[in-house]
Amino acid sequence: SEGEDKVLDRVGFLFEPYKVQYWYFELLQMGRKFLITALVTFMYAGSPHQCAAALLLTAGFLMIFLKVAPFASTVFDTMEAFSLVAQCATLFYGLLLTVQDLYPVAAETEYSVVKWLIIFLNTFIFLLPCLAFFHDPEKKEEVKQKLQLLGSRVLVLLRRTKTSADPAPFIPESEDIPNTSHQHG
Repeated sequence: SEGEDKVLDRVGFLFEPYKVQYWYFELLQMGRKFLITALVTFMYAGSPHQCAAALLLTAGFLMIFLKVAPFASTVFDTMEAFSLVAQCATLFYGLLLTVQDLYPVAAETEYSVVKWLIIFLNTFIFLLPCLAFFHDPEKKEEVKQKLQLLGSRVLVLLRRTKTSADPAPFIPESEDIPNTSHQHG
């Protein structure tokens, strides 16, 4: 219907990366982030239990994510999996640091290994899309088209905001944006 198309034009970007049957997964992602930032922040503030609770929550979501693989693109699934592993490693390191204050027995080299693991994981998350881009020639064209579309949308927004004296936030009209195909499932 016309109403559905209007909604998809405005917020479809939130659900577009996911497989049709997992359209709700962005809501789960936001729920996980809310739990980590809001609830865990106030729970056991400053204690090892705080890091442990965040680690359990993130590890649990990682297990669900690995079982479901909700993204339409395997590259996005891989990136998100590495991101969640990096978050788990970071939280584990935070747990080690809080426990170190209670039990200063661990050697500095053990912490150094974990530090380098975290740096590696986070760097790899950044490099993964670049590797995928150069590995798959079909993806090169897809990425090129998406970048061109993004560039044209940015230009439209810049032109509109430059000429608009209205300080209200700009929501582009559908005729301003090049036509993209939406999956209706």
